[in-house]
Amino acid sequence: MSERLAELAKRKEQALHAGSERAVERQHAKGKMLARERIEYLLDHPEAARRMGAEGQRFVLTHASLERSARGFVEAVLAAERVPAPPVEAAAYAPTGASGGPGRTGEAAP
Repeated sequence: MSERLAELAKRKEQALHAGSERAVERQHAKGKMLARERIEYLLDHPEAARRMGAEGQRFVLTHASLERSARGFVEAVLAAERVPAPPVEAAAYAPTGASGGPGRTGEAAP
């Protein structure tokens, strides 16, 4: 049982210190918190978590409605219909030509 607890403690420690020190320093130098630090902050500051949730909900209701997504899809389809398709050259290539080398089918041998 103590081996299992020791293994669990080891895994927890690894998870708490995931990433290199350099990567952590880089994030902090940019004024950013690590994901774990952001989660801990929100758990320690429930009012900030509520504000964040309310702002997220407002953003989704304003910018990510089903109607807005459907409108964007329809606009993209209509725009694609107005763009002419690029010309396609239809040529069949045979693994070997009449001379035994690669070539187009129906091509005369040199």
